Amino acid sequence: MQLPLKKHTWLFFFSYLLSVLLPLLGSCYGVQTGLFLPCFLSLFSCYLFCVLVTLLGHIRLAWLGYIVVLLPLVVELFTLFIYHSLFCINVVQLILETDARESSEFLLSVLTGSSLWLVLLSMAVVGGLSWLFTWMVRRLRFSYVVQALVFVIISWAGARQMSTYKKLWMTYCARTVSECADVVPHMTTPLVRFFYGVAFNHVATKEMDVLEASVRRLGAQSTGTGCPLIVLVIGESFSKYHTPLYVADYRPVSPNLTKLRDQGNLVVFTDAVAPFNVTSNVFKRLFSTWDDSCSDDWTQHTLFTALFRKAGYEVCFFTNQFVYNSNDNYDGLGGTIFNQSGLSRLQFSRRNKQKHDYDMELLDELPSIDSLTQHPTLLIVHLIGQHAKYAERYPASETHFRASDVTANFGGESGRQTVAEYDNATYYNDKVVGRLLNLFRSEDAIAFYLSDHGEEVLDWRDYFCRSNEENLSREVARYQYEVPLLCCMTDTFQARRPALADSIRAAASRPILSSDLSNVLLHLGGISTDEYQAQHDFISEKYDKQRKRIIRGDIDYDALMKEQ
Repeated sequence: MQLPLKKHTWLFFFSYLLSVLLPLLGSCYGVQTGLFLPCFLSLFSCYLFCVLVTLLGHIRLAWLGYIVVLLPLVVELFTLFIYHSLFCINVVQLILETDARESSEFLLSVLTGSSLWLVLLSMAVVGGLSWLFTWMVRRLRFSYVVQALVFVIISWAGARQMSTYKKLWMTYCARTVSECADVVPHMTTPLVRFFYGVAFNHVATKEMDVLEASVRRLGAQSTGTGCPLIVLVIGESFSKYHTPLYVADYRPVSPNLTKLRDQGNLVVFTDAVAPFNVTSNVFKRLFSTWDDSCSDDWTQHTLFTALFRKAGYEVCFFTNQFVYNSNDNYDGLGGTIFNQSGLSRLQFSRRNKQKHDYDMELLDELPSIDSLTQHPTLLIVHLIGQHAKYAERYPASETHFRASDVTANFGGESGRQTVAEYDNATYYNDKVVGRLLNLFRSEDAIAFYLSDHGEEVLDWRDYFCRSNEENLSREVARYQYEVPLLCCMTDTFQARRPALADSIRAAASRPILSSDLSNVLLHLGGISTDEYQAQHDFISEKYDKQRKRIIRGDIDYDALMKEQ
């Protein structure tokens, strides 16, 4: 037992001190992990690290062991300083869902941001202390009693850690997400936290097989009363607090949508929230007919797109974030409910096969309006919108706002530049959505636009993008979970369905969970199915205005916003 510690004393101290430092730093960001488990149980894991490097050293691969041990520690440091979180399910999901384009943008922002210096400073301090402790240990001669005590402590930590490793294995063997939740291991080290996140997301992917069987089983029929062309536009990272559609005196970043509103064609819903602030989680809720009032698992239900197909609609899906038959890891994980081959065939009659640098280029792939109106059609367009890095979301020629146009309370000149870039991305997004809505302005058609989640853009603190604080505050809920939700009705649609148009306008101020939109679309499509729930259809007279709006799985949004 002594040999690995003698040969790799520095590695032991470095990995141990960093394993303890990470939750300590995390507590500064509200991460509640406790210190007892990392302080004691991680001793055994750090010992195993030394054993691993010793074994690899026999085949001259000790360097590989150092990479395996140190890389998760360093990456979690970046995760902590950037996302204000240690490795967890959502953070690991974000890592796995990051595509090549976003990875390069992320690395560039890391290498030019303050987080790099915080990581380097932390590693320098820990590395220096590890060298000091190593020097002290090698100069001092410990009695057999002390060596025996070290042996007992590490052995005790190992016995306790066995339950962690067992639970981690059970997570990998689980068949459903609920089974994973029942065997949560002790999150003692970055490796345990990371592999649990990987296992959890792996199980979530396996659920697709169960979902496909449910989609095949549950049916739908057309009543013949549906709108012949329904359009759903899904944006990305659109903050309602950065557009004059919701903040009257904000810079004119949404001229096309504002014009449609003033003409009486656009209804602005003022109180909509997303169930999550992670795209793939939102999509599972948005496209599924399951909701938090159901007592069974979400895989026992179906997807509204599949119901439209069964009812006779053509369903076209064009996305600029994840496409089918791609080698990109993000496409497989982020687009799970779309890119599993069986589910894709059950949902869509047509979809795109490539992504584009800018959303306007995606519109060039859309079918002609004549093609869309030959049969009842549901057209879904999923944009990359205002996803960070904001300056990459629009061509340089589309720059309309500069840092000098912006007043930002945080971040100084850099903060003003960030807000200006976000405003430019929003302006470009408005141009894209305006062009899309203009395609069918002469048709009997209706369109909904919503963002998958919100976005912080230096609104109440020196921070932008999204975070994953363990204790969700009202401010984070407001900016990251509230979303813009818009409905565009053509003149023809309103003339043929005046009562329905009035019902949509009357719902503008109702409290809405964005995942309820599937019920609204089934209503508009005239689709009869047992999966439709009128109490969650916010344009229906039966809509339950008092329902709890649950976000992040277990938080009552309205109760949170009322807290003092």
